[in-house]
Amino acid sequence: MKNRRIAVFVAAPYKTYAHEITSGMFEAAKKRGVTLCVFSVLSEANIETQSVNIGEAAIINLPDLKKFDAIILMKSTILNPIALNYIDEIIDDAGDVPLISICCDVENAYNIYFDEYTGIAALAKHFVEVHGKKKFCYVGGPVGNKVADNCLLAFKQSMEDLGITISDSEIYRGNYMRESGAAAAEYFIKSGQHPEAILCTNDDMALGVSDYLSDVGIKIPEEIAIAGEDATKEAAIHVPSITSVLRPTRKLGMRAVETALDLLDGKKIHRDQSFETEMVIGNSCGCGKVDESCETNYIKFLTKERDRFTKDHYAGVTFNTYLSGAEDMNDLRNRLSTVVEQFAIRRLYVCVSESHLSEQPNPGSFSARIDLPHSNFGNMRLIFGYDGKRVLSRKSFASTDLLPDMEDHEGESLVFCSMYSLNRNYGYVVFDAADISEFMFRSFCQTLATAVENLCLHFAVQNYAKQLEQLYIRDTLTGLLNRRGYVQCADELFEKARNRKKGFMVLSADIDFLKSINDNYGHKEGDVAISSLAACLKRVARPQDICVHLSGDEFMVLGIDYTQADMEQFISSVYTEIDRFNVISDKPYKLAASLGGTVCVPDADTTLEYLTNVADNAMYTEKKLHHQGCPESMR
Repeated sequence: MKNRRIAVFVAAPYKTYAHEITSGMFEAAKKRGVTLCVFSVLSEANIETQSVNIGEAAIINLPDLKKFDAIILMKSTILNPIALNYIDEIIDDAGDVPLISICCDVENAYNIYFDEYTGIAALAKHFVEVHGKKKFCYVGGPVGNKVADNCLLAFKQSMEDLGITISDSEIYRGNYMRESGAAAAEYFIKSGQHPEAILCTNDDMALGVSDYLSDVGIKIPEEIAIAGEDATKEAAIHVPSITSVLRPTRKLGMRAVETALDLLDGKKIHRDQSFETEMVIGNSCGCGKVDESCETNYIKFLTKERDRFTKDHYAGVTFNTYLSGAEDMNDLRNRLSTVVEQFAIRRLYVCVSESHLSEQPNPGSFSARIDLPHSNFGNMRLIFGYDGKRVLSRKSFASTDLLPDMEDHEGESLVFCSMYSLNRNYGYVVFDAADISEFMFRSFCQTLATAVENLCLHFAVQNYAKQLEQLYIRDTLTGLLNRRGYVQCADELFEKARNRKKGFMVLSADIDFLKSINDNYGHKEGDVAISSLAACLKRVARPQDICVHLSGDEFMVLGIDYTQADMEQFISSVYTEIDRFNVISDKPYKLAASLGGTVCVPDADTTLEYLTNVADNAMYTEKKLHHQGCPESMR
């Protein structure tokens, strides 16, 4: 049976809530032999910087969803507005592919969510009936976030069921971060709300509330009781321990994968599936006494977290210094080999857009900006790959394949993240789902992106140096060599003709009546005439010939291995091209030019200056013939 492949879209899967759900998915996928590809926005927050939001969101557009059997959305974890727009496009384009949405009602999707009311209602009832609380404030999640909105509705309904009315001033919408919990508590206290209890939509914000109240000398729970949701480990051992609501996050993640597979097997599934939540009693509501061991355990926890943070910070700084010192792609590969071993990374693939690795001048390679509404990773190159056993050789592949030899990854769970700097998309990093951690997202991916950016910029600088050199010697109007280019290239071609004893052609060309075109139709039309003659010369010239726009109406062509007959044919062909231009052009004037030249096999006494004068004289003789009978104003 064909291996099934499921795409998952999420933000910041290292955060507790998303991590628990995705862990459940990985467990179910491994059990059922399913390939799980997680496309993750690095941060859960809306950075509110357009360029960063674009860079973060690019990964959403990486997969070709026609190559997936099912899609799981964790839209509620994503606050990035551009990523959300991309997700909405995925929903619209899903077609018959089973679409499972977690904790966010999506039309035509199979929605799996928590019954927030059960746990929150139990919490509210406990605070009112057991502890006699009547004055509540609530710290919710971001406006527009479905989980946050549902929790707020559940809170309001449970308060209403208990006969308590909640005003808008008693509600603060945070961003799930601990700092916003502290900011909410400060707002409630300073605005004179005087709550008896503060309920929060997650434990991190409840801990932030606790931080602020403790700092200003307000006792918990004697003066203000608090509660959160998620029942995290830190909340459980905090002093006082936080009364909370337990969500069966891991089970929900497993159910999402199982639902997708059941649908693919043709089973009938209810459109909406819910998991009940339940209250977990701590000390922050006023229940029980603080166990003496709690403080000791919490100190141990904080010490462990401090040590982990210090270790990650040190690793991040070391990692940043080490990778940013890479001199070229080979050096980066060698350094990544060391990093993989040092950090015991299970699998790692670094994929960079081919456009950034080309040494050929490419005006787009330096900026390579991601344009809305779609980003295109294009052709990729695996600059580093480690499959858990060996370092892989570099390969080129299409981004729609995700990885070279993707079929070798059947049954694996892989995480894909953008490598970007501001709004420049350099490619993406892929690693094993088991390696999900804050370090991998915040230190590893971002530092790796910086290292790749430095090398890509190095390539870009080389490219731009070549382009600047071309700009220095080329005329921007015609694309031909300018006088500086002539000085650089003419002597070399002349010496080649002399050394090889080949016929050397010097052709002089001049636009007729250019002054009349400028005076009667404007200099813009004069530029059209100049560029049109340049195009005629380029079409007739041989690949090795040198075509030069000296200035204004003056041109020159130098060529090697010419005879007198070849030159005459050259001139005739240019006149034919001019006639063809005049036939198809809708210009109110006729393009005309005078051409003259000379051909000789240079010897030791022949100079380029001499040949140039001969060619100019021949051209001016031709020009006099063209001007006979013309009014003075046209000359």
